[in-house]
Amino acid sequence: MSYVRMGDDSDVYLIGTVVKNVEVIECCGCKFNTEKTQEEPSWLVERYPDPEHWVRGCWWKVNPDPVFTSSWEVLRHLDEHLGAGHKVPARAYESVSARADEWLVKE
Repeated sequence: MSYVRMGDDSDVYLIGTVVKNVEVIECCGCKFNTEKTQEEPSWLVERYPDPEHWVRGCWWKVNPDPVFTSSWEVLRHLDEHLGAGHKVPARAYESVSARADEWLVKE
């Protein structure tokens, strides 16, 4: 599920996904996460232990893109993007506020 995609008016891409059997929202391609390597990083092995799911010979981010388990964490992260001068459309806030809690598991 996509909450907002990158485009002419957006530097953020938020998706609902599952990490270690937990529903999360990921800031996919996060502009704050820029350091890369050609070695498979430890987070990749931890998140996806089956090497058949990896793409060999490409550049990996040293750190995984950030994931969030609550809508307020996502909204705070969007504020950080705005504060850094990144483009964050109002629909990103609207979409997260309206639909994020449908995806995220309540504890």
